[in-house]
Amino acid sequence: MNNVEKSSRKEIVPSTPERQAEELNTPEHGRREKIDLDIEASRAPAKTTEELDVFQESKKAELARYVSEIEAGLGVPVSVESSVLIHSNVVEGPVGFAKAQHEKLVELRREKAGFAAGDAIAKLVPYNSPEMRGAIEGLSDEPYAYSPGGGIEMVGVRHTSDPESPMLMEVQQMRDKYVASTSKDEALFMIEGIYNAENLTPVGIAKMLEGVVDEAAAVRKYGENGTLLWMAREQGIEVVSPERPQDEIAAELLAQGYSREDMGLHLTIRQLTSEIGRKPADQNLADAERDFARMFFDFDRLAGTGWVTTETRQAVDAAIAANDMAVVGKLTPRVLEEYIGGANTAFGKLPGKEGQKLIPSIDGLLRRNKDVADPDKISMDVVGTLNNPRSNESSINRVSAAWNTERDKHLVRQIADAKAQGKKPFVVFGASHAVSVEQALKAL
Repeated sequence: MNNVEKSSRKEIVPSTPERQAEELNTPEHGRREKIDLDIEASRAPAKTTEELDVFQESKKAELARYVSEIEAGLGVPVSVESSVLIHSNVVEGPVGFAKAQHEKLVELRREKAGFAAGDAIAKLVPYNSPEMRGAIEGLSDEPYAYSPGGGIEMVGVRHTSDPESPMLMEVQQMRDKYVASTSKDEALFMIEGIYNAENLTPVGIAKMLEGVVDEAAAVRKYGENGTLLWMAREQGIEVVSPERPQDEIAAELLAQGYSREDMGLHLTIRQLTSEIGRKPADQNLADAERDFARMFFDFDRLAGTGWVTTETRQAVDAAIAANDMAVVGKLTPRVLEEYIGGANTAFGKLPGKEGQKLIPSIDGLLRRNKDVADPDKISMDVVGTLNNPRSNESSINRVSAAWNTERDKHLVRQIADAKAQGKKPFVVFGASHAVSVEQALKAL
């Protein structure tokens, strides 16, 4: 209680939100130096000074007990925002309080999970370490699977589009066991490589699977993701792809000193590994031309290589803004020619690759090496070697390792956040990612 004479204030003037915000004056985490409870006064008849003092002391004590209980259970201080909301919940009274309390506890668990994930990330296994190489080289036709605790199931795979793969069949058995033993509210599939969240809504999944007649066809079209997308549609299971936005990763790697050209080559080589090494060559050439041009146009923007000229980029952007797909179609060959020319020039500067071309011909690219003369084929041995993040052979390998490490940091954070919300994630990612995050997940 302050020292102002009681006779000088007979009734209380209701508090405003601005006044409450000014008077809170609390550090971001930890101490609560001042919590104004005048909000209650604005909802009730005016109180005398004596009545208000009793009321405030009672509510402050109630709030302090509640916050202390939560902090004791969570092991971390409650943030400013959390204390304000708890304050509101306390003064609201018992009506709806249970629901508000549950929501607040989830929010606080997520806050705690963020701290835990930040600490756990230090335990990521480096991609070029002996531990990583040993774990991956020891795999054959079986997934790298483990249960780190908290209901999390991690399944690391060799990417495949073969529905008859023994490894994929084992993944399907794990999936079926998980679905049978996990409630719908707790179930969550986490898959790799989908950057548009709208594609993973029920409507988005249904659209992705349009014309897909069975699970085997889903696998042939989407790789191991197809087996989870199929089950998700059939069982109504939530699906997310815990991928960090690629522009954020690109900015991070540029800040770490990686070159734009090396980043552009990494993005291109990674896509070639997926498009040619795993996908069947059953796409018509016009669609393939459109899809590769779209991907390369985006890679040029992400890495800032300038392989697509400013003139072409501005023309494409203008056509897209005008929704003139006919003009975009006419510009597609130009985008491919410019981007591939720039990528080949950068590739030919790499040690040991002087004068060589990454993509010898556009026709070989669009046909995905099928029915293509040898001089026009993309060397998948070269692509596979440069795409390997476990190798330290070239600057491209080092970019690959750094890019994957940033993805893995985000993966750990997303798994921790899902767990804090009461989910039991079933995660299917490449085997290298599973090895990288294993100790981090066990530390959550």
